[in-house]
Amino acid sequence: MDDFIFPDNDPFERDTIPDDNTIQDDDQYAYRSLTDSQKNLLAILPIPSAILSVFGSSVIIFMAYLSRKSKPWTPYNRLLVAMSVYDIITSIALGCATFLGNRETSNKAWAMGTDSTCSAMGFLNNIAFSGTLYNASLSYYFLFTARFRMKNDQIARRIEPAMHIFSVGFPLITGIIGLVLGVYAEPVAGMGCWVYRYPKGCGSGPNATGEPCISTMISYIFGSWIGFFTLASLFVNNLIIWAFVRQQIGANGRNSVPPSNSSTGEFDDSKSGTFSSFRTGGTSFRIDASQNSVTNEDIRDSQERRLRLVRSQAILFVASYVASSMITYILRLFESQAFDYVQEMELPYSNYTLMILQSILLPLQGLFNMMVYIRPKYIRNRNDFPRESRVWSIRRAVLGAKVEPVHSLVIDIQGGNKNAAFSSPAVVKGMVSSLTNASGGDAKDSDDHGMTSGDGLNESSELSKSIVISRASGLNKNNKSTNSNSMQVINEISEAEDSSCFSVSSRQTAPDQYGQSARSSGSHHNHGGGGGGSFSVGILMDGSLVESPKPA
Repeated sequence: MDDFIFPDNDPFERDTIPDDNTIQDDDQYAYRSLTDSQKNLLAILPIPSAILSVFGSSVIIFMAYLSRKSKPWTPYNRLLVAMSVYDIITSIALGCATFLGNRETSNKAWAMGTDSTCSAMGFLNNIAFSGTLYNASLSYYFLFTARFRMKNDQIARRIEPAMHIFSVGFPLITGIIGLVLGVYAEPVAGMGCWVYRYPKGCGSGPNATGEPCISTMISYIFGSWIGFFTLASLFVNNLIIWAFVRQQIGANGRNSVPPSNSSTGEFDDSKSGTFSSFRTGGTSFRIDASQNSVTNEDIRDSQERRLRLVRSQAILFVASYVASSMITYILRLFESQAFDYVQEMELPYSNYTLMILQSILLPLQGLFNMMVYIRPKYIRNRNDFPRESRVWSIRRAVLGAKVEPVHSLVIDIQGGNKNAAFSSPAVVKGMVSSLTNASGGDAKDSDDHGMTSGDGLNESSELSKSIVISRASGLNKNNKSTNSNSMQVINEISEAEDSSCFSVSSRQTAPDQYGQSARSSGSHHNHGGGGGGSFSVGILMDGSLVESPKPA
């Protein structure tokens, strides 16, 4: 197996170059090369990675399309969708790279193309720099929203058009120029074709004219500077964001609440408004929580969470780009340091391990971006619905609310206060009440954590659902719900990390003990000042909600 992956050190395999009019010594251009099995491996590895990347980028575009039905796209959505489109183009090109090389000159396995297919491949690889520029644009978006507190509409009017024009226009124009000039060829240690050995026959080697190559200069103009610019932007912008978030969180602990900015809530799905609608079991209802008060501490905590989320998303997008591209930059650097023909042709042999990593990682950026993109929603689902599986959380992150909870019921609450949408998650020490069963059951007092027990509770019930009251933005940390006239059956209360919600796990009795549906009712009372919104709903054993809320 090792012989299949890594070249033998002894003896060296050599390629013999035919005589040229200017060449007197055949051994002058002999070089060490890879075995056929090693070339085959390098040809195969990009294909599954490219398929996964196309899948990941397609998921991002699909999720953005679904989100557009409920709310307009922001600059973040548009930049990410554009980047995903170019990631798809790049991944397809890289997956087909080994087949499009010129079969007469390529050192790659299974090359079956011509100069024309290589030129087409070079053009696709050049416009792939649009995806790289969109990576940089995304880092500047995070910088503008987190550090400079710019709102989405400001970015959309002043900055975003220039981002799109330059990201799309520059690689497209240079790509067309490259086609016209015929600068595309297949680098020895690269994947596919790009700017290489122009004018043809330049430099040293067999059949070389000895004319100086200007391809290095052209490659810097066309795209190499874009890679370095993007890397520098990602690191500098994220360093600024990291320092600012750290300073802001420290300042918030000492001073008053900073002005809120809707842009920092980019990754939060909460909606503003006095009422929130919910539908399950064919019945929809709304809950009014507009009177709940929000403390400065709640708003400050929420701002800190959103700043941390912006910071973590920005850093993860940097990691995604670096993981997929860094090996390629290293190989390009080695290629630029090859001072003669033999050194250049031996690059695959000398850097075979790096070429394996490049073949796997370079086409994968779409998959990495998808993992970063769905991360906030996945974390939110795991916290909001602790009883659901990880696979369910991923499906809901991708498909949205159409993936209904298996073990949970959801009730949305919205506050009318402007600041309510930015309040912190409510840690509610309360209860959801259930009527006792037909045989009767005394209500039990709950402990400090809302843990209760009751004689009338059927522990063997097959139906056990988690009631998740999400986006309870109007509730503060002192909120508590009580109902002393009915049996209390709460056994779990949890707080989500990055969304304004709390989760109450409730066990329901079996329908054959009632002969009818179990019912739950509860109300939220604000002990910190101001009236709290209240609701009363009936919960059928099949999970349907049958009774509309009764505003306080």
